[in-house]
Amino acid sequence: MDSAQIIDTLGADCEGTVEVGKTIKLKVKSNATTGYKWIIKNQNSLNIAPFVKEEYLAPAPGKMGAPGFQVFEFTGLSHGTEIVQLEYKRHWEPEGVKQFEFKITVQQKRKQIKQFVIICSQSQKKKK
Repeated sequence: MDSAQIIDTLGADCEGTVEVGKTIKLKVKSNATTGYKWIIKNQNSLNIAPFVKEEYLAPAPGKMGAPGFQVFEFTGLSHGTEIVQLEYKRHWEPEGVKQFEFKITVQQKRKQIKQFVIICSQSQKKKK
């Protein structure tokens, strides 16, 4: 990924800060070979920092079945806080196996904030 700052928040729900007009990226471990993928449960209600795009970063060549990463990009549109709810699931199953929340705080423009990549652990909240 580009020269974005990486904030490692493994083991806890995530939060990140971005300025109005800038992007913030959430990077989570995912394994496409299992049929599971992360989905944004509340995508249509995100107004302060709406979802822009998603990409999948495959594992290194020669690592058959190894997990890669899903990267979600959001843009800060207005000052405030947004909670993004993610769930790890197969599209044909009604319930996911893991979920967590990502808190985005959008601030007024400041010179030192550029673009962030957030790396989160998705194993802390398993559904029962």
